[in-house]
Amino acid sequence: MEILFNAQRKGCDVVEMTCIRPEYVAKFRCDGRICGSHCCRDWSVPVDPVTHRKYMELGRKGLEEDIAGRFPVRDEKGNYPVQLRDDGCCPFLQEDCLCRMQATYGEDYLSDICYSYPRVNYRVGDTVVQSLTMSCPVALQSLLEQEEPLRFHKVQEEVRLGWYTDVSDRVQSCGELWQELQLEGIHLLQNRELELEPCLFVLLLFYQEAQSCLEGGKGTALPRLLESVRSGAFALDAARQLEGCGRELCEHARIMVELFHELYGMPANEERLQAVMAVYDAEYPLFMETFLHNRRLFFENYLANEFFLRFYPYAYKDSLEQNARVFLLAWKVVECALLMMSVKSGMDPESVILGIARMTERLDHHKDGMEKIRSYAREMGELGCSAFAEKILCL
Repeated sequence: MEILFNAQRKGCDVVEMTCIRPEYVAKFRCDGRICGSHCCRDWSVPVDPVTHRKYMELGRKGLEEDIAGRFPVRDEKGNYPVQLRDDGCCPFLQEDCLCRMQATYGEDYLSDICYSYPRVNYRVGDTVVQSLTMSCPVALQSLLEQEEPLRFHKVQEEVRLGWYTDVSDRVQSCGELWQELQLEGIHLLQNRELELEPCLFVLLLFYQEAQSCLEGGKGTALPRLLESVRSGAFALDAARQLEGCGRELCEHARIMVELFHELYGMPANEERLQAVMAVYDAEYPLFMETFLHNRRLFFENYLANEFFLRFYPYAYKDSLEQNARVFLLAWKVVECALLMMSVKSGMDPESVILGIARMTERLDHHKDGMEKIRSYAREMGELGCSAFAEKILCL
């Protein structure tokens, strides 16, 4: 398995920056004894040149040759992938499930990627946006245990960036309003006056309107739009449009079948479609009530975290609206996987964690995961917002 954040490494320097993150991130502490060192097994981990040099210097001071010789090849990016042991574990992993390098020499001897994971960092000028990827079971458990809606704080502090993605160019068109555009989208997901599906529809309409403001050069239109979101007026007006929307469950099932074929190679024939349709017809209403409604806080927090984590609505160099479409489509893929799991084996909290972690690994840590979803969303680009929502959302 390969760790891929589409990120870049700029060195180990600690710099003072403005950091925006969900509050729960600051409480996170990595401990392999809790998760069985999930990220230290079966992952190809690239060690950055600066850290590699530290390891080689330690080797000359007596570090075992077995450790010093675990970096036989330098990759095309200048990093040194760790050669795993025969059992698939990192050679630095101790029997107590802790990292030998950190335990012996301290956190400064962690490579950039090991220091960063499961944190995902995006940089905009002197601001870093940080959250935790849900492929980490401990991070996901922390999110599951949240007793309140996800909250965010902004602090000025010294940060070791490790691996990050510089996205300054993606927010230029939004100017100083880029943070507000992101956070107001999250607030729409946290609107308790609506169920989750209508919240997603309102989110899509918000970014359609925001994109229209940007393209039309309407001056004060964008601040007025943000004010209407903050006041709740936008959500009320957008929700009224749901009255004219239908639900194309058969089309939704077909899209899921095609996407799971792309992601996992599952059959995409008529027999498979009918089987998936039967599950949606028989089980989806109960699934909605039992999981999405009764566990609203968890799924709301999951969606808010995913939105922030992937840096929507700027995750891709597409329009704000197109980014929102990718976000919706990715969530429905995860939801479909959870639905199928619930039919097969029930959905206790442990199963929810396992299902989301597996889907996150597929989407985050393989080169083509999210790109396949993004490509599919592009193919649906000719559809208007309402038509897209009818096919994707189960309104």
